[in-house]
Amino acid sequence: MGHPFANSNSKKFRERVTQFVQTGLHRTTATNILFICGGSEADHLRPRFIEYMEAELRDYIPFKPEAAQEDYFANDQGGALNLSDFEELISDLSLGVVLFAESPGSFAELGLFSALENVRKKTLVILDANHQGPGSFLAMGPAATIAKNSRLGMSLQMAFDNPNFGQVRDRVTTQLKIPGSYRSIGSKDYSKLTALEVFSLVWFYVDFLQAASLEDIVYCMNSAFGAHASAEQIRQIVSVLVGANFLRRVNPLGLLKVVDGTPKLTEPLKTRKTIFEDLNVEMLALIDACEDENYIEAFANVA
Repeated sequence: MGHPFANSNSKKFRERVTQFVQTGLHRTTATNILFICGGSEADHLRPRFIEYMEAELRDYIPFKPEAAQEDYFANDQGGALNLSDFEELISDLSLGVVLFAESPGSFAELGLFSALENVRKKTLVILDANHQGPGSFLAMGPAATIAKNSRLGMSLQMAFDNPNFGQVRDRVTTQLKIPGSYRSIGSKDYSKLTALEVFSLVWFYVDFLQAASLEDIVYCMNSAFGAHASAEQIRQIVSVLVGANFLRRVNPLGLLKVVDGTPKLTEPLKTRKTIFEDLNVEMLALIDACEDENYIEAFANVA
């Protein structure tokens, strides 16, 4: 049976929701996600810095790509994941990138990010001062390219056996302010949406529907943006949202719900708040009439 929002009897309601999305919905101009790159062993700096963030950078969400990859592969629906493209997507959705050059994988990421204009402009590279002799390729090559273009400035060099995470914290808090502003989405074809707009819209539809499958989200996006939604892009963005703990999965179907207490990625225009409240009341009526046991269970699931 599926979500009642997709029911044929809900067509007029869906049209009004689409009109609201196009004319009355604003999305965040940036997330508070910090993409943290580096090694994965316990003694590496990346996991130690993520732990440090819990006390010193609490307003930022540390993100590890393996968290999103785990969700992506756990909900296998075919297709192959290009990890380079996936990391570029994560970078696009992040407020900034902090890269500890400490492992073969992080060296590869350093080279990749230095070649991506949208990524290098918001990347901070941290190099091991104990291994940066004259003519260092990392320092004079990709790290220098990033530093030349990044608003986070020059690479930081510190002794990895005695790191000063306060230097990283200070650079992040001064150069990567978390914006509190929102911007309209408008009426456009799906191909014209930015990755951040899709990210925000996926969050909105899961929040509005109160529980949703990937198919529900693709259906909503097709209804609102010209029936050209990329199911694969949306699938990857869903996994990023799960990996960043904006969304969670419930019941054996893995239906998606918004994690309580996470930052809102969309807001109604002040002049459209009453309309949005009325739409929510109608959605609750549909949910109350739902007969699909999987969705009933998901609607009732409270974290």
